[in-house]
Amino acid sequence: MVIELKLWTKLDSTTPTRTRVGGHEYTHPCAQAAGYVRYLRDWLTADHLRLEVRGVAVLPDASPDITIHLRVAADQREAIREIGIFGASDLARPAAELPKIFFGDDLRPPDPDVVQEFLNVEHRPSERLLTRLADVVNGNQVFDLVGAQQDAYLTVLDKIAQARDAR
Repeated sequence: MVIELKLWTKLDSTTPTRTRVGGHEYTHPCAQAAGYVRYLRDWLTADHLRLEVRGVAVLPDASPDITIHLRVAADQREAIREIGIFGASDLARPAAELPKIFFGDDLRPPDPDVVQEFLNVEHRPSERLLTRLADVVNGNQVFDLVGAQQDAYLTVLDKIAQARDAR
C-alpha cells in the first residue's frame, strides 16, 4: 500500500496534476501516489511475491471540502482515479472501518520472510514495463515519472492545459 501523506489544512486551487497550497505549487497528492504505484508495478522484479500495489492519499488535517475538491480534480484523469483520498472526517471513523475505506480490507500482513525478500528485490524493468516500452516505441504511451521528474512534467502539462483553456 502506497500512502501519500499531506499535512494540508487549506487549499488554494487544484487541477488533476497540480495543487496550490499556501502560494506554493505541488503535485496533486493522487497523481503523486499514482506515480509511486506505477513505479512499484513497473520496476520491481517480484512477480513471485504476487504483490498487489494500491495507493491512497491521506490528509489527516483536511476538511471534507478539501478532500472533495481534490477528488473531483483527480477524477478528471483516468491514470489517477484508482487512488483513494482521505481526510480528517474519514480517519475519525471507527478503527474497524479503516481497512475498508483504505481499500485494504482484503489485505493481510505478510510473513517476515516475504518482507525481507521484498526489501531485497531488484529494481529493474519488469515484464509489464517492457511491454509498455514496446508501446512507446510503437507511438502509444509515455513513461511514468516520480519525484522531481514527475513534478516538472506535470507542471508543463498543467501550463499547457491553462493556455488551452484561456483561448
